[in-house]
Amino acid sequence: MIVKQGYARGFEFEREGLIAEVLGSDQLVDLDGLPVMIQAMALGAYEQSDEPFYYGKINHLGYIISHRDLYGE
Repeated sequence: MIVKQGYARGFEFEREGLIAEVLGSDQLVDLDGLPVMIQAMALGAYEQSDEPFYYGKINHLGYIISHRDLYGE
């Protein structure tokens, strides 16, 4: 699916599931220090209130994308 808005807008995102399903927690603070979380916070400027979050791949690299950015809602 194509990301509708945000830092990955326009990219093809291969969704693997909610971050809790894939990474073990839906709390951003629990994922602090993971490279994919550092990237999401730096580029997406996400906060916990932006949940739910999905984990997936863009060009074979892992990304965390908020529901709002993924679906444009």
